[in-house]
Amino acid sequence: MSAEITGFVDGVITLKLSGKLAQKDLAAVQQRAAAILDQYESASVLAIADGFEGWEKSGSWDDISFQVMHDQQIARMAIVGDDKWKDLALVFTGQGVRKFPIKYFPLSEVEHARAWLKDS
Repeated sequence: MSAEITGFVDGVITLKLSGKLAQKDLAAVQQRAAAILDQYESASVLAIADGFEGWEKSGSWDDISFQVMHDQQIARMAIVGDDKWKDLALVFTGQGVRKFPIKYFPLSEVEHARAWLKDS
């Protein structure tokens, strides 16, 4: 699996991305995140892209139903990964378009990303 939720602690949904991200794996993670968000007023998201190799070309990447249903519940999103993915990841996640802040951190700054999420 290229994406999985690894925990929900202190209001932060943590997910790990590795390999090529498949749309079906993203949809499964979004479904699990939705179940968490349905139980809480709001949460932040920490996406750790360690060993990430990009996005698969196949799949229906235009499905924005998760955003429509749950964006109002997301306080912040931090993405941690290799610098080479920074620009594409920020475009993919809709930085500047979505109503919550999205920030990218290098892999060496996971704890800095966690602190930024808690600062909301």
